[in-house]
Amino acid sequence: MRRISLCCALLPAIACTTPAFAGALRLSPFVEYGTEYNSNQFSEPESNRRSDSVQRATIGTLASWPVSRQRLVVSAQATRYRYSRFDMLDHSEYSGRGAWEFQLGPLVFGSLSYRQARYLQEFDNRDDRQPDFIREQEPQVDAYVAVSPDWRVHTTAGYLRLDHGLDSQRRFDRRETSATLAAEYTGKPGSVIGAGAEVIDGEYPGRESDDLFSRTFVQKTPFLRLDWKYSGVSRVQGRIGYTERDNSGGSDRDFTGTTGRIAYVRTLSAKTRVTVEFSREIFSVDDVDANFVRDTGGQISLAWNYSPKLELAASAAHREQDYQTLTRAASRLDKVNRFQGELTYRPTRNLAVVFNGGIVDRNSAIPGESYDQWVGGIALRVTLDPPPDQN
Repeated sequence: MRRISLCCALLPAIACTTPAFAGALRLSPFVEYGTEYNSNQFSEPESNRRSDSVQRATIGTLASWPVSRQRLVVSAQATRYRYSRFDMLDHSEYSGRGAWEFQLGPLVFGSLSYRQARYLQEFDNRDDRQPDFIREQEPQVDAYVAVSPDWRVHTTAGYLRLDHGLDSQRRFDRRETSATLAAEYTGKPGSVIGAGAEVIDGEYPGRESDDLFSRTFVQKTPFLRLDWKYSGVSRVQGRIGYTERDNSGGSDRDFTGTTGRIAYVRTLSAKTRVTVEFSREIFSVDDVDANFVRDTGGQISLAWNYSPKLELAASAAHREQDYQTLTRAASRLDKVNRFQGELTYRPTRNLAVVFNGGIVDRNSAIPGESYDQWVGGIALRVTLDPPPDQN
């Protein structure tokens, strides 16, 4: 697999960010304990559904350290899950991200970051109940270069390594090297409009060269991007492109199509914000009867800060996932409705009580793939030094 080297991108930033002075280190450690009930733990049809409840304990921290015009930002957390009924699912998860936000004079700024996580794979598109733990590692560089008062160049480069823990899932281990390059217009304060292209070079290292499914692929997406402040209370954000994916093993598993996302953000008041979003994605699927999925849908989200002590976040989404071949539609079409909500109550600066709930309803044309599910839980979080936006 071809790889895009990050060395040339990293060296100038590292060499030129020698600190002149260091500011105060801000640490916000937290602990959280909660419980959640799931009416359909394995996302199975009504005849096979099994419920369970899980207890979770989390410890984590947020850290921010300004150094001259640079900043080091770190977030990390680890969680232990214990299930009441299916103790084979007991496990530990973690996630962490560190970023060096740099600025080189008035013209160049960006970030160098590294992210790593371990988590339990969802069961909604699997045929067994064996737990499969996924580990992701992702370094990335994201840089902006101003070429005039109204124009800048935006470039990113990254590498994703995804590994499955279950032996039967190793053929889905994935490596991706990605890069984007875009020109952006910033002449209107608070707004950005641009055009660019993204390239992803991927590999499934656990597959043989004669595997039924592709071992390598190259995916290219030219795109237009918009983040436009329409007024003091309205903003339009979006990206639209045309994705072309070339898979190894012949053209019968290649695909192309229009992809994109557009969102309208409306600030109704100082306490309330509503977002309406529509999107269309095309992604590869490893299925004998289909080689890609068209995922189209929309979502509406509400963020309501009733007071410094009480806030609500809620969303409702509908998606249609159409499994395709190059010559005809496959026999599977999934329609998925999802509703989620979270209510946070902070009786004191350091203490938060979080209530969460959600409903998923999937209606599939394939027998045995439809299911419904609801979850609900409560958690208690203690933060020793909350960030300023939570004070």
